Amino acid sequence: MLLTLLLACRPATKAERNVIVVIVDGVRVDESISTEISELSGVTGREMWPQVFSELAPEGTLLTNVRNQGTTVTAPAHAAMFTGARIALGNMAVDEGVGLYRPERPTLGEEVRRQLELDPQGAVVMANQSLISPMTYSTMPGYGPDLGATWFHVVSSPDSDRPAPQDAQVFSTLEKQLDTIQPRLVVANLKAVDRTGHYGDTVDDYLVSIEKVDGPLVALWETLQADPAYSDNTVLIITSDHGRHREGDPGADEYWRNHGTSVEGDRQVPMLLVGPGIRAGVEDDTPYALTDLAPTVAALFNAEMPWAEGMAMNVALTDEAPIRTGIAEVAASRATVLAVEYTDDAGARSVVTWNGEVVSSTEAWAAEGVAVVESEGVVYGCWRELVQQDDASPWVPWCAMDDGSGRVSLGSPVEEVNPHWVPDLRVTESGLELSFIDNPDDIAQPGVDGEVGPIWLRWRDEAWETGRDGEPELRYPTDATTVTTSTGMVTAFVASTYSNNSRGTRRVYLQRARWGETFEVTAPAEVDLSAIAPVTGEWRVERPALRVDEDHVELLMIGMTEFDRVLLHVESTDGGETWSAADVLVSDDTIPLHLGPLWAGDEPAWVSASGLCTRGGCEAVSGPVKDWAWDGEDFVAVVGEGLDWSLR
Repeated sequence: MLLTLLLACRPATKAERNVIVVIVDGVRVDESISTEISELSGVTGREMWPQVFSELAPEGTLLTNVRNQGTTVTAPAHAAMFTGARIALGNMAVDEGVGLYRPERPTLGEEVRRQLELDPQGAVVMANQSLISPMTYSTMPGYGPDLGATWFHVVSSPDSDRPAPQDAQVFSTLEKQLDTIQPRLVVANLKAVDRTGHYGDTVDDYLVSIEKVDGPLVALWETLQADPAYSDNTVLIITSDHGRHREGDPGADEYWRNHGTSVEGDRQVPMLLVGPGIRAGVEDDTPYALTDLAPTVAALFNAEMPWAEGMAMNVALTDEAPIRTGIAEVAASRATVLAVEYTDDAGARSVVTWNGEVVSSTEAWAAEGVAVVESEGVVYGCWRELVQQDDASPWVPWCAMDDGSGRVSLGSPVEEVNPHWVPDLRVTESGLELSFIDNPDDIAQPGVDGEVGPIWLRWRDEAWETGRDGEPELRYPTDATTVTTSTGMVTAFVASTYSNNSRGTRRVYLQRARWGETFEVTAPAEVDLSAIAPVTGEWRVERPALRVDEDHVELLMIGMTEFDRVLLHVESTDGGETWSAADVLVSDDTIPLHLGPLWAGDEPAWVSASGLCTRGGCEAVSGPVKDWAWDGEDFVAVVGEGLDWSLR
């Protein structure tokens, strides 16, 4: 087996740059790069890593204001680092096949292998845990296992599948692979810090696990400099995926044990870069994010991450990389286009425009997640913003309306939403109504982290009214979409029942609700898709889309096995009380998962490699589709960096 690997690899030459990324899972800045005294250790963060700060930091760039602005848990945090985009990804057990929930955008390993024409061993992902194994490749059509990175699960012993408890085993595995297969890109996760933070007996276990990393990080750098294949042409990046809480009583476990919220202790991560192409002796507080890691690594390879939302951390690079520009997202009605536009400012990196006019806050670190609806000349629009604060940086939703006499703010429907929030909007006799999944931290589970499920809101008498299911029972719900019938509202969303094989049991659920003297809601019911389920193998569904014509309700969704994609259709003629057997409208493995189907009037529509499609055929576009909308008459798509109205 080893001989096969050696023959398959293409060793790096002195002219080729390499990048090694070491992720110290779950270390706070307080105990790693801070100059302030840690409440836990009694010394500064930098004193926890004395060798790193005496040997490595003076030779590189230390970024002191890097944050996880997405979901502050392991799997989605790594998806942000690997893809350059915040992606909803459940932090749950993994299994093979469809249950292994992979990123929907291309990964760093795939892009580096594709653009540099590397063999499989040219990009390596390794860890003493399994949660990041899906990061080896994505579900994006045109990418996948043929471009995937090589995965090494560092286990406790050769005859065991249990992860190695000590990070030293990851370092030894890494050095062995550097010596044998000589990869160009390595991303190595060290899990012991996070594991002892959660499960250690005392805070000392957490602190000792941090100190244990210091010497091996410097020894790794020395190994690279002593290796002719890596000396003088290799960049080492040391970072983390998330921090830990820093609120409440410093003497209490909750001050440091856990993570997963928008508090600053969870969001802040260390970032140190050293090597050729990196500026030496730099310490900078430019506000960067985990999504900026992949574009930065790609720039060091003279490659690109065309699907990334992050920007290269140019303050660290001797040769600055181009900053991504153009349009990121679009929502459209007949009279109005809401768009998310990139800027070149790391501290205010995107804005929301309403027919070209900026409407998001000037102090927002980012503004995105646009939605718009129009009825009888009145336009309603919503989006989300994040403003960095000293104690917490939540994503906050905002809505506005324009009745032709000027735009008026409707304020914030709720205090906080998750980093992927996009509401479903509709106009009824009561006015504007919203529905979405109420899960601000993006990790909550019923019975564990409180109420998690669909939430319904309406703007009435210049105030927001809220309705919800008080006893949600499903796990990891996403993508709520609602229609109104003569008997009330019908909401479709995707959720999982509990299973150790991750999202292999992921299905679409329907829930009925209505506004009355009190808000009434029924329990969610799973849509019966047994008629189209594969005879063998696991499968799941994602991205539901509803439409209604009086009491005729139709539902679209993407169904997938490990490699196949289908567009499914099911309908009801009695307002959602009973449903027909599902049927397959199209089978097309080039349907991307990040762009769900939508209704173009009464026609199902989807994106594929052929373009923007309906049952009447596909309209080709000039480049990759990054987002799309139906404005009531035509498609509007983000193609490349701009909007495409060629279909009008």
